[in-house]
Amino acid sequence: MKTQLDYSVNYPTATPGTLDFYINISVENNSMFDITLNALQVYLPMGEGDNDLTPVNDASSIIADSPVDWTQTALPDKSGANLEVSFVYSSVSGFVIKPDGPALTFTLSNVTVNDSFGIAPCTLNEFTKPFVANSEYDFSIPKSATPKDISFTANTYSINAGDNVVVTWAGPSGWVYAITYGSVRLPPTTCNNGSETLQLLLSTDVTLQATKTGQPPPRPWQIRIEVTPTISLTGTVQPTLNNPYQLALDWTSLGASEVYGLSTEPMGLSGSQTVALSYADAHSKSCSDYAFTAIGQDTEVCCPCAIAPPVINSFTLELSQDANGQYYIILNWDVSGAFYVAGSWLQSPALNSFNPTDHSASIYAPFEQCYTITTYVLNDVSATQTLQTSAYFSAPIIKQFSYTIAGETLTIIWEVQPGDQHSAVSSVQGSWQSASLPLTGTQTLHPPFTSSYTLTANSVVSQQATRKALQLSNWQLLATTRPMTTSPYLNCIATANNTCLIGCDDSPSGGVVIVSNGTRVNQIGCTDSKYPFS
Repeated sequence: MKTQLDYSVNYPTATPGTLDFYINISVENNSMFDITLNALQVYLPMGEGDNDLTPVNDASSIIADSPVDWTQTALPDKSGANLEVSFVYSSVSGFVIKPDGPALTFTLSNVTVNDSFGIAPCTLNEFTKPFVANSEYDFSIPKSATPKDISFTANTYSINAGDNVVVTWAGPSGWVYAITYGSVRLPPTTCNNGSETLQLLLSTDVTLQATKTGQPPPRPWQIRIEVTPTISLTGTVQPTLNNPYQLALDWTSLGASEVYGLSTEPMGLSGSQTVALSYADAHSKSCSDYAFTAIGQDTEVCCPCAIAPPVINSFTLELSQDANGQYYIILNWDVSGAFYVAGSWLQSPALNSFNPTDHSASIYAPFEQCYTITTYVLNDVSATQTLQTSAYFSAPIIKQFSYTIAGETLTIIWEVQPGDQHSAVSSVQGSWQSASLPLTGTQTLHPPFTSSYTLTANSVVSQQATRKALQLSNWQLLATTRPMTTSPYLNCIATANNTCLIGCDDSPSGGVVIVSNGTRVNQIGCTDSKYPFS
């Protein structure tokens, strides 16, 4: 009869010969009504056949686990063909399972999977109210076939000393498998497949030996793992009394029989040594000049020195002004662990570098957009830091740039100020003259004029300047007229406070009249008709 409840069974891969196999049985009520469960009986096949799951002698090892208030027993049946596990609820009235309620889970663990392979048929009898065996649920557990031959492999056959290698074996059930390597013998196991993780320092032969009672042992299986020695070599800069600096070397090795370095004699498998360095050495030598070689059984490895880079603790600037009023900046730096410091402002940093005990340099304006210092231990061990000068100083501000016109006189007015309290203005240039201008001033110009004038305020930082232009838009060139009478002046008077030009045609008697605020102030001939503009 079909069960009233719903069952799901899960278990791991059933590999013949394995122990601690488990079976989980979940019970759910997917109907519309309450169902009372009194007991479950699970039958597992026992014996030595392909379709058996539990050997007869191992039946007592099985552990049954059930929910709270359930009891369980596990006994072989009278024929010895099955193991019967009974789960009974403590109350005779049974356990009520609600529709869509939580599942009940029953577990059988520590089961031994028979050495043979096949499909083990299992049966579950459901006892719901009334207490009779009124339904049955069948499930089966397939057991995978075991290998007929023994295999022994490794995930890699070449490692570095101290790394792990994983060896894996698989073979028929009923054999005892033992792994040995070097002087180590791992505990033997009856598991017909598995793996071991080994940490090796030297090239090693790893051996698998399989034995079985009553059978001659086969030839051992052997794997050769080739191990490359490793070496850790570090260097740090240290000051000394007799030499400006020295390089302190420290090294350790794994899997090496000898270590060679600065001399032809062995240096020892681990140790430390100091090496004096001159500034010339620091310029010309690299980490590879301090490489050590570790010699192993089958291989050797050369390791350059891993030298700690220098540290730039700070790199700042400050603005100053000398007695002549010239602006300059003072670059300040603080470094540690360096043999020398090179600055980007030097023409040849490799030849004009600073002793690391120096801490500053003065540079006159105009300043570059940025400055960089590079600190060196060796020519391939360095640290660099850049200071953005243009970000430190703001561009100048042109607060005023204007003009006035009175007759034939043009007056230009300007005012320039630094961008902020940290900035400075190196020079002020006007397009109407070559000499530098003061920050604030006025200047009167006479004809001929240009149509526009430019004021440039230069920062102490190169290419950081502020520019403004003036267009002399209130000079008006009125229509030409001939002969020269007073009537054209009225065109100029119509626009108050303007200085106007009244031109002429090409006749020799013509001329240009300059009118300011309706008053004739000058007249020139047509041959000079560009006046007052250049």
